[in-house]
Amino acid sequence: MSYLLELLGRGLETGIGDMLSRIYGPASTSPLEQLQCNVRNHPDRSDFRRELGIRHLRAMDNSEAIGQLSIACQLAAADVAARAALAAAYEANSAIDDACRQLELLIVDAPEDSRLLFCLGNCYERLQRPAEAAERYRAAIAVDARFDAARERLAAVSVALGDDAEAIQQYEHLRRGVADETWHLSVL
Repeated sequence: MSYLLELLGRGLETGIGDMLSRIYGPASTSPLEQLQCNVRNHPDRSDFRRELGIRHLRAMDNSEAIGQLSIACQLAAADVAARAALAAAYEANSAIDDACRQLELLIVDAPEDSRLLFCLGNCYERLQRPAEAAERYRAAIAVDARFDAARERLAAVSVALGDDAEAIQQYEHLRRGVADETWHLSVL
């Protein structure tokens, strides 16, 4: 039973916020006061709002981050960094439905981004929507066959859906890919 519980938890080490931070990047090195002044003086500049929102997100001030990033996305709907940061802020604030909506908007413009597909699958999984999660994990794997976290989550979701064949298929693939990692060998 402990192997099954470990199998179900695999792939969760890759957090949504960490993965999305690779898209929106680091916080500005400008002083917080300067970022706030930029927004006050230029309230219609989405880039200033994004910078301030990311700074708040990095400081785990999720409510402020959501406020600034929401406005940045309204001002510049195509700002991928702002939308990815907004999805991360919603997820960090446990507003998973809102994070899903932002990720779905991002995927419209980047349907081949395995990171976004994985993050959306993870959100669907957390919302108890395993069939939709499995679909997104499969799409992430189709884009990047070496995306082990997506394979691990797909295997876990497949077990929950009663599709043992798909779970075995995913772990067989993982086992072949990392034959020297004893964890994968011991699961099968």
